[in-house]
Amino acid sequence: METEGHKIDTVCSNMVLSSYGAHDALPQMGSWLQIFKGFNVPFSIRTYNSVLNSCPIIISLLKDLDSCPVSLSELCTFLNEDEALLVHELTQSSVLDEAIEWNAVEGKLDLHGMHLSSSYLILLQWMNEIRLGFSEEI
Repeated sequence: METEGHKIDTVCSNMVLSSYGAHDALPQMGSWLQIFKGFNVPFSIRTYNSVLNSCPIIISLLKDLDSCPVSLSELCTFLNEDEALLVHELTQSSVLDEAIEWNAVEGKLDLHGMHLSSSYLILLQWMNEIRLGFSEEI
């Protein structure tokens, strides 16, 4: 794309990720996310949706919500290397920061537009941030 003069942006990158996901090419998705980062292209909710909907272990875990891991570290113990890399790359983005709205009275987490897998990972990230915040206050 770049050699043809097309700017690499979030929309184009998400289309590539969706294509890889449709072909179960998780290692290529991981490589593309790293390229994405190298070009300073921001991730989006759609990025989360495209990537996480292609992760069979995460999708399988979400079929039984009573036994889902409730922390990022616990989730990673269930994942294979490819899915763990994808989760790691996604959680290094600013998507969580964009979904949170803090003010003096409350904190809101906006999950609009997120598929179940994306909502799940964002919730785990949010809970991790809350835990870190409480442990820093002590």
